[in-house]
Amino acid sequence: MVMSVLFATLFWLFNAFNAEHSYTLAMPVKLQYTNGMNADTITRDVRFTVTGTGWKIAKEYLANQEKKAVIYKMPINQQQNYVIAGSLRSLLAQKIDSDLRITEIFTDTFFVNNNRNVRKLVKVVVDKDKVALAEGFRISGPIKVNPQQIFFEGSVEKINQLPDSIAINIREVGIRKKFDKLVSLSYLERPNLKAQQSVKVTFDVEQFFSKKVKFNIERLNFPEGYELPIEQAEIMCVFKAQMENEIDLTDFKVIADYSKFNTEDSTITLQLERIPQGVEDAKVINPHTKIKIPKK
Repeated sequence: MVMSVLFATLFWLFNAFNAEHSYTLAMPVKLQYTNGMNADTITRDVRFTVTGTGWKIAKEYLANQEKKAVIYKMPINQQQNYVIAGSLRSLLAQKIDSDLRITEIFTDTFFVNNNRNVRKLVKVVVDKDKVALAEGFRISGPIKVNPQQIFFEGSVEKINQLPDSIAINIREVGIRKKFDKLVSLSYLERPNLKAQQSVKVTFDVEQFFSKKVKFNIERLNFPEGYELPIEQAEIMCVFKAQMENEIDLTDFKVIADYSKFNTEDSTITLQLERIPQGVEDAKVINPHTKIKIPKK
């Protein structure tokens, strides 16, 4: 009789667990902005009903006892100070067994305290192309910023709008010598947003000369009767001012190689094969020239 009761009970349990049931689970949720900053320090519990077999529900119930918070990243265009719990449905579905279905979410709305002040560490950089140097000068070497990261403090709404790095403005113009100054960051401040007052920016500058030179063109692989309309190429070269007396500007080599002749427009491109040591940049001003083709 005991064995019969035992087997009957087991049969009933197996049959019951194979049937479909509904059960309410609670899962902790943390709200984050897209930049990874927590919306606030509160961990909320969202209650929702799942439907599935008893085995799957029991397994999910045991796994849910660990209470690991689900991270919900709010959309980048989030403006409201609340999140509708229904928007968590797809995220919750990813955290439970795929054979379980969420049939109801009980929690309606989660509110976020956007009025509290928070801090964010932001990287500070200098856009080299926007530094107003004197004519003929270039930045040499790296631009150093100290500190490389600064804190912003303000409301959640303002802080959440900040990028991870900010290019700061150097307002001085006509820079022709080493720059080593404090740069004010007060222009970055807004209502409900404060920034560190200044950072130190350091970089070296060097004067460069630009000069035009003319050089004879060396012809290669030209068929008999085919000619170049010009004998010399005009070259624009750039070099450091302090190197002017050390550079041999007669050491260029310009070639016109007929094997690279463009049949579509009858042109050939002049190429710099050798550039004098010390020249930082050089190019042929008008590199494309038409070939004189003999008449048949």
